[in-house]
Amino acid sequence: DIYLAHDSNFTGRVTVPILWDTKTHTMVSNESSDIIQMLNASFSSLTGCDIDLYPDHLKPQIDQWNEANYETLNNGVYRAGFAREQAVYNEAVQGVFKQLDMVNQHLCNHSFLCGEAITLSDIRLWVTLLRFDVVYVGHFKCNLKRIVDYDYLPPYMERVRHAFDIEDTIHMDHIKQQLLRNMLLKKSQDTGNKSVIMYECLGDLNLTNSAEDVLDEGISKGSTGWQLFGSKIGRAHV
Repeated sequence: DIYLAHDSNFTGRVTVPILWDTKTHTMVSNESSDIIQMLNASFSSLTGCDIDLYPDHLKPQIDQWNEANYETLNNGVYRAGFAREQAVYNEAVQGVFKQLDMVNQHLCNHSFLCGEAITLSDIRLWVTLLRFDVVYVGHFKCNLKRIVDYDYLPPYMERVRHAFDIEDTIHMDHIKQQLLRNMLLKKSQDTGNKSVIMYECLGDLNLTNSAEDVLDEGISKGSTGWQLFGSKIGRAHV
């Protein structure tokens, strides 16, 4: 309904989140990476909030982390989970754990991705890490390791989680129900796809040492007039 209200001729794919202008009845953006930057800076004069998660001097680093994490993790888990060909799954799941291993190693000497200050890159990574063990390990076939099996990712998640008052945005039941519902819907639409994706995460994949060690051990482990739709962390694709 929202997409058709914006463009009555719209026939494309519907996604969330959406930033909607209630005064002009138009969609401001449906790209989460743009929306999160807007929310960071565009409303400061109205909210009085002086938190800047995308400071000028860190923008190159933030953008670099965002690009790397999106391709391999934020989107990589979906490419693995919804893969219809074995080679696509193999490539995706390999990328997921290579990036997790690299981030884990980086965090042994840093509190956050860009040093000692939390940034947008941490928020975007954190929502994927939050969902990982409860959804991606099992339903998305990303089961080489769990986040809890890493040394530095769990304490990093706690630092991000408690940096600001965001507890009321975390709904684990919503995360599990919504992502599982989406996966079942996707599978129901793929009635013509008779392929079976094997968990080919064994020695065939040229994984980093830490991931290979896991395999060896056998672990299967309001006033603005703008509204944000799909903003719960369980649904936000950031």
